[in-house]
Amino acid sequence: AGRFDEGAKRLEKSIEITPKENAEFAANTMNYLGYMWIEQGRNLGKAAELIGKANEIEPNNAAFIDSLGWLHFKKGDYKAALAELLRARELLKELQPEDAEIVDHIGQAYQKLGDKEKAVENLKKAHELDPANEKIKERLDEALGKPKQEPQKPKTEESPPEKKPGQK
Repeated sequence: AGRFDEGAKRLEKSIEITPKENAEFAANTMNYLGYMWIEQGRNLGKAAELIGKANEIEPNNAAFIDSLGWLHFKKGDYKAALAELLRARELLKELQPEDAEIVDHIGQAYQKLGDKEKAVENLKKAHELDPANEKIKERLDEALGKPKQEPQKPKTEESPPEKKPGQK
């Protein structure tokens, strides 16, 4: 937590000293710090304030809108979360691998709202965009009702086959 807190202080200082004419830069930092706090489950009031300011500066930034939606999600307001997350998705012309997180968030919101079909559809899309992301794959498998995969144990030397009675 120490490094996290140190990083947060540096980001706050960066926001504080950024000149008004560089508001877009400050907005990126505000969004980043706010999202970081959301993921940590800390300072949600401050996170909401920073993400709100970032959205005021750049109201059509899909990443900032995603953060706002994710804040609603983490607070348990899944309907408000979904509305913001869908708004973020609409701003993206063509989905890129880095957009997997937004689509994943949409899938999770649908899942919390009990719409399994749309949850699976979005989680599949997120997995297609970022196939190496194990967390997305786990959420997709869970939404599909697949049993959780246990990590594979390394194979040890196999023991010789058992002899049947009467064999030499």
